[in-house]
Amino acid sequence: MSSNEEKRRKERPTVFYVELFKFLRTAVIAGAWLGAAYCLVLIARAFAGQATTAKIMVALAVRAYAHLGTAKFAWLITGGSIGYALLERRERRRKTEKLSQRNRELELRLDPTRSSSGLLPNGDTREDDK
Repeated sequence: MSSNEEKRRKERPTVFYVELFKFLRTAVIAGAWLGAAYCLVLIARAFAGQATTAKIMVALAVRAYAHLGTAKFAWLITGGSIGYALLERRERRRKTEKLSQRNRELELRLDPTRSSSGLLPNGDTREDDK
């Protein structure tokens, strides 16, 4: 028996399982889409004949949108976004500083004569480079 035939015989179960899992993944995705479509049908059936309730909901949505479209709401969203960005920036720098120490140690183990890039521990560039 040649080595190619032996190799193919050993790979058959692996290929079978790979194809089986591809099929199952496709089946799960198709099932999810069918489930979502079924839920939409149920929603449409539940709202059928309830024009009054739908009109009230639309009116409430329009009023809420009109109120949220004011300048106060825009400033609130802007302030919240800036605050979130500053918190994310601080967290990213903290993580960079924490991970850079480990990288520095590992790089020095591999090559003790390695020179530094000159970046600050939090990932910022040096003042001379700006």
